[in-house]
Amino acid sequence: MPKIEYFEKGGELWFSYREEISIPTKAHSNTWQVFQSSARIPKEIIKEGEEAIKRYAQQKVEKEIKKQKIKAGKQQEFAKNPNCIVSVEYDNEILKGRIVSAEDSTLTVRLEEPYQGETSVHYGWASAISGKYIFEDHKKFSESALKSARELLVNIYKTRQYYERYREVIDLASKLNESQE
Repeated sequence: MPKIEYFEKGGELWFSYREEISIPTKAHSNTWQVFQSSARIPKEIIKEGEEAIKRYAQQKVEKEIKKQKIKAGKQQEFAKNPNCIVSVEYDNEILKGRIVSAEDSTLTVRLEEPYQGETSVHYGWASAISGKYIFEDHKKFSESALKSARELLVNIYKTRQYYERYREVIDLASKLNESQE
């Protein structure tokens, strides 16, 4: 169980608290949600003694961590089903779709018109290093994510268009391969 740590900063008494919760993921291991709180202890509380200091710090931590956990829960719910409409014009065609998930550092997009299909892109360590994230301030999709979503719509469209063009040959190859199993 994490504990509250006390320290001196600029001649004043401060506390800090950090809690890490492991998050199960599909894309990678060792993902953690971090909750933390830190604040200066007011002089009037210090005058009341050690128990008052501990009580003050505990109350501040509980209030702040509870608020952070509620916010994180809302963000996770949004990420599971953002239902964000996305469209782009490509090859004189309006491609309509939506972002259907942003969980687990993975942006999943579904093309709804003129074809149907779904694909995703993973925002991993390299994306973060280059400053590309799915969310901006954990409140809305970043420009990078929206650009990726539009690019994914185009990729789905091109794949479906290719399949429609060569459907007979693709289906025949699949049928021949299945018959050998």
